[in-house]
Amino acid sequence: NTSLAEGSPMPNSPDSMVNQFRLDEEEQQDAINKEIFITVDNPESHITAIETFVMYRVVTKTTRSEFDSSEYEVRRRYQDFLWLKSRLEENYPTLIVHVCITASPFQPQQK
Repeated sequence: NTSLAEGSPMPNSPDSMVNQFRLDEEEQQDAINKEIFITVDNPESHITAIETFVMYRVVTKTTRSEFDSSEYEVRRRYQDFLWLKSRLEENYPTLIVHVCITASPFQPQQK
């Protein structure tokens, strides 16, 4: 298990992509009350008569009071991540946004 701030575990699994970073002491104290952890994992291949695609599980866990629930789980296609990347780049042109998942997670990765 990796933790963002002491006492606040981040979900971690071999399939998941978890961004890990360190916060200074003031940011750590603030993060204890404002945590949001997002895990993308469990790719599933779907085959229909007209297309083949992969869907990923996206789990959001939070302690923020502005959310109705502390945990949300949805399944999203690779195209949804590309759409999100595009919107983030439009709204925040100075940020570099990476898509951390692949369209074909079941094929061997080239090094």
